[in-house]
Amino acid sequence: RRFILHGIEEDLRADGRACDDFRSFELECGLVSNTNGSARLRVGNTDVLVGVKAETASPSPHSPNEGRIEVFVDCSANATPVFEGHGGEELASDIAVVTEHVIGRGLDLKG
Repeated sequence: RRFILHGIEEDLRADGRACDDFRSFELECGLVSNTNGSARLRVGNTDVLVGVKAETASPSPHSPNEGRIEVFVDCSANATPVFEGHGGEELASDIAVVTEHVIGRGLDLKG
């Protein structure tokens, strides 16, 4: 705690940046051809690739007057050895649930 407080007081982070200095980033769009949209974001040593596919489908028989949003997330084993086998499934499921919730709250699916 003391280390963090001193860093704030001296306007200095552990990596030498000032408190209001951000890491540089690179954003590229339209990289994955079999998607409706894709992007790659690089921040420091972190590289995230996202592809989005969208399609229309019939409503669920349980809710015939409502649209529906389904999110699928795949945490590639190429990202980290931790994701090999079934390693990324729990994280992927958590991300999908949160994303569906956030998107669903912002859309009128009954319109």
